[in-house]
Amino acid sequence: MPAPKPSIGFIATLVLAVDIGPLLMRGLNAVSPLVIEDLGITPAQFGASAAVGFMRARLISAGGGRVADRLQGRHTMYLRWRLSLCCLRHLC
Repeated sequence: MPAPKPSIGFIATLVLAVDIGPLLMRGLNAVSPLVIEDLGITPAQFGASAAVGFMRARLISAGGGRVADRLQGRHTMYLRWRLSLCCLRHLC
């Protein structure tokens, strides 16, 4: 029995879920002079925060990949969105 084809909406949502992190990082880098001035930090501190973010993502990817392999696509997407929302709630 062949696997069902995913819908275009499901694929679009997965693409957005995967690409939103790098898009936000690039957007933050675009306004970095304003952020640095507003927060009163040095450019080195701003760069270090981005480096820490990427290192954290690298470490989480290994375990997250194993979990994603065991879950169905919709469950993986739901889990990723929930984790993202939790992170954003703690930042705001």
